[in-house]
Amino acid sequence: MKILSILFITFLVVFAVGCNEMQNQVMKPITMPDDEGPAEDSTVTSVGDMKDPSTETAGTKDDTPPETEPMDDETTDESEETMEDETEETIVEPSDETEETMDVETSNEHQTPDAAFVSATFTDGTTISENASITITFDNDPGEVTVSDGSVSGSGTSWTISGPFSVGSLSLTISWTNGSGSKTLNYTVEAETPDAAFVSATYTDGTTISENDSITITFDNDPGNVSASSGTVSGSGTTWTISGPFPVGSLMLTISWTNGSGSKTLNYTVEADTPDPVIVEDTTSPEVSTSSTANGATDVDPATVTQSGITITFSESISSQTLKLLKGSTDVGWTVTISGNTITLTKGTGSDLEHGTAYTISGTVRDGAGNETTVSITFTTKDAPVQESLGRGEGLRIGVTAPTFSIPDSDGNTFNLSDSIGSTNIVIVFYRYRH
Repeated sequence: MKILSILFITFLVVFAVGCNEMQNQVMKPITMPDDEGPAEDSTVTSVGDMKDPSTETAGTKDDTPPETEPMDDETTDESEETMEDETEETIVEPSDETEETMDVETSNEHQTPDAAFVSATFTDGTTISENASITITFDNDPGEVTVSDGSVSGSGTSWTISGPFSVGSLSLTISWTNGSGSKTLNYTVEAETPDAAFVSATYTDGTTISENDSITITFDNDPGNVSASSGTVSGSGTTWTISGPFPVGSLMLTISWTNGSGSKTLNYTVEADTPDPVIVEDTTSPEVSTSSTANGATDVDPATVTQSGITITFSESISSQTLKLLKGSTDVGWTVTISGNTITLTKGTGSDLEHGTAYTISGTVRDGAGNETTVSITFTTKDAPVQESLGRGEGLRIGVTAPTFSIPDSDGNTFNLSDSIGSTNIVIVFYRYRH
């Protein structure tokens, strides 16, 4: 067993020398003592002197095992001690250069490739909200990642940068250790408004509105963008207006807004609007269309006019008038009445028209818009008939106009012949009575 231990130690020495490329170094002699002195060929002078059994020729090989004498315990102990000392001296430690080379090679085997920035969910130059989250990616593991604003988390090639960010212009610098890289993204950061909630509407749910109504709605905070399922939306801040026209009938009006992603549905009954009357300004004055006694007429029978009156028709309805029937400049006191677009002048308590006299209807009339027209209608009555002189017992000839006269009738009233001529047949009976 001791011999095997010595051979194993020798193998270790040769292996160490080979690993350090020191095959040419000469090992110290290893002496194997016995009781009668050194045995022949028992000293190994160098690694090179160790013969390979396979190189020996058959003629020189001695198959006879050498005679060996037993070693006593003392000799054996001395040999082991000497062998241990010499073996310790012949083991060569690896050089520092060899260790450094091995460390570098080992380090290179486990090194991660440098990481490069690939993309961000919000591209450079865009606008983000103060509480936005930005996801960034790398082509390889970036190692430790840091940012100039916000907080960063992630692993592998995907990382997230979370707000809040500083409101306004932001230059966000991202740095990573694997490759000592950095990337700067420029953003405009907008402040976030608290979520908005619906507060009220001018027309409450379930009421009736007209098709062209306007509904004002309010929120507790700015709702962002507001839309409605019907009508037109306008407004800003917390007050918005939804204007018709709305479809006539049952209406489910859904209002939606972006700040808070809210919605509200209001139910209405929509009635059709009655069109407002079209008012056309009246700037036209009334005009005389016709007159029963024409303007400029002559030979007008005064009895006929006195009995029937004078009727004037206008181009439109008359609302007021100041007409008078004048004899020269004297008002004969006839009554004037209005009925739509007609004015009638009647005798009433006024005077009869006379023969051979010029009369004028003079004054103004107005329509409902206040447009005024001046009226002036002039006519002349015919002359009185010529009375023939009759002798006693003579009568009137046929075809002769009866002379006008006035006499009291049987009731004591005055009878004027001129009032009846031309309107009825008259029989006049004269009689005499005695007192």
